[in-house]
Amino acid sequence: MKKSKIAQQNQGHRRKTPQPQMSGKSEKVREKADRAGKSKEKGKKARKQKQARLKNCREN
Repeated sequence: MKKSKIAQQNQGHRRKTPQPQMSGKSEKVREKADRAGKSKEKGKKARKQKQARLKNCREN
């Protein structure tokens, strides 16, 4: 397939998109993920407690 004239002109001038740098961010991201994991665990625990409470109420 033949390239159009404009495509031929642009051939050598395509810019690469710069890759995002994660040097300083990686630690922050890891911390955030850790925090998310903790809150998830908390939620699980709370749910279990709630179920136990409901179960207890039904028995009485």
